Amino acid sequence: MLIVKASQANLAFPVIGFSRSQGLLCFDDFQTLSACPAVYVKDGSLLRMKLIDNNREQWIVRALHLEEPIVEPNWWQLFRSMPLARFDLDLQPTGIIDLEGLRRRYLRAAELEDPEDRRAVREAVDLAAMLKASYFQGTGLL
Repeated sequence: MLIVKASQANLAFPVIGFSRSQGLLCFDDFQTLSACPAVYVKDGSLLRMKLIDNNREQWIVRALHLEEPIVEPNWWQLFRSMPLARFDLDLQPTGIIDLEGLRRRYLRAAELEDPEDRRAVREAVDLAAMLKASYFQGTGLL
């Protein structure tokens, strides 16, 4: 089984992720893919997440490697903004998805209500155009 570090995978951003616990996620760049609040690291939200990049390459997150250990906040720090956990991911490539399959999967996960947005996604030529057509913002797990 081939495993590649996300930092070395030449991912074509934007990347969308399908998380079991967090639903559809969008990552505009490597920084949004490789950082999130510690609670998501602890609950395993990223593990086994399926990713698709703008070149329609598919990946599965197999492991997460923290840059530094997560420090539990003291009670008096709970009202301050918490630092993000920063990490790299082990990804397993799983092949290319065809454009029509990507459209169907995105439309199902995005639950777009506006018929114009759905039509624009069906006409999009790549993932970036789908996200732009449906006004989906890349935020990662923030």
